[in-house]
Amino acid sequence: MEGDVPSPINLPQGCPFAGRCRYATEECHNNKPELKEVQKGHFVACHHPRIK
Repeated sequence: MEGDVPSPINLPQGCPFAGRCRYATEECHNNKPELKEVQKGHFVACHHPRIK
């Protein structure tokens, strides 16, 4: 990933990867994603997971 890693003591409001993710949307910048199972035994915390 490109870009700067956010400060662990001053995390952004939404997803901590939003500033460095090419797929980030306004939702990502404003809301922290919840952990969800996208495949059996595979969990992600992302508003827009890409499963192949």
